[in-house]
Amino acid sequence: ISAMKTVRSFANEEEEAEVYSRKLQQVYKLNRKEAAAYTYYVWGSGSVGSVYSGLMQGVGAAEKVFEFIDRQPTMVHDGNLAPDRLEGRVDFENVTFTYRTRPHTQVLQNVSFSLSPGKVTALVGPSGSGKSSCVNILENFYPLEGGCVLLDGKPISAYDHKYLHRVISLVSQEPVLFARSITDNISYGLPTVPFEMVVEAAQKANAHGFIMELQDGYNTETGEKGAQLSGGQKQRVAMARALVRNPPVLILDEATSALDAESEYLIQQAIHGNLQKHTVLIIAHRLSTVERAHLIVVLDKGRVVQQGTHQQLLAQGGLYAKLVQRQMLGLEPAADYSAGHKDPPGGGHKA
Repeated sequence: ISAMKTVRSFANEEEEAEVYSRKLQQVYKLNRKEAAAYTYYVWGSGSVGSVYSGLMQGVGAAEKVFEFIDRQPTMVHDGNLAPDRLEGRVDFENVTFTYRTRPHTQVLQNVSFSLSPGKVTALVGPSGSGKSSCVNILENFYPLEGGCVLLDGKPISAYDHKYLHRVISLVSQEPVLFARSITDNISYGLPTVPFEMVVEAAQKANAHGFIMELQDGYNTETGEKGAQLSGGQKQRVAMARALVRNPPVLILDEATSALDAESEYLIQQAIHGNLQKHTVLIIAHRLSTVERAHLIVVLDKGRVVQQGTHQQLLAQGGLYAKLVQRQMLGLEPAADYSAGHKDPPGGGHKA
């Protein structure tokens, strides 16, 4: 459940449900034998009444579980578009958005900007300005209050769910890896992937080198949530997982914020050296991450306040120049420049 956002990002809900069902059946068979043995013991000892209170507690707990299971999604994914060819142009057109848990707070207000194929676009701004909300909307996790988000001129809600998450890949700040091999993590959510494609994706993400240095190479188990790998290694495996799909649209949400200088450099090389054919959206605070972007969009309190290249925005002054100045002076990160509403975590809403 804690990794549900990752599961949904790669449209792998059905496979995970099947895995869970198989494990549940195994546990059920074991528990049924245990329950039978316990029943014979209790019945034989004449102490049935002593377990009645525990039985009633179980019934009460089961009621809550079944109530949760019977919940219906508030957002139905009924799109069916799945074109053979996708250019990857994204347009936010007057997007207004509010989280259901805070109906009186508009997280985004008439936000408009475009992502162009073959270009790197950076989204920057203070903490709570709406950057991560833009990512959630682009992945079609939440319905809009107003405006629309278009992918190649069509609303993202019109696309098939699995198709949409195959053509849009996300690398987040804290990537979730599963307790499987590196190969299985890179090919996660894809039914059949040739091993050569896994290696090629790892090379593009600058991950192949460290993988080959591991004792079991691509068969190395990453451990729960990638515990056997360093932060930089997990990030590069997550990058490879996104690239193996060859997605027209790639989202990097604070993908380098927790990395050391060397790991960040390797990720930067992957972004600007191997992704010329992709539409890339970067969410970042670090100047080194965004200054090479073709377009920088500055958000503040849910509104677009500036757009342009690094040099253009510095010449204009304004919020971006202030963020850069604070960072160069070694003050608090850009995220803390101004107070505002904070984007809630990916969980907590049923989309």
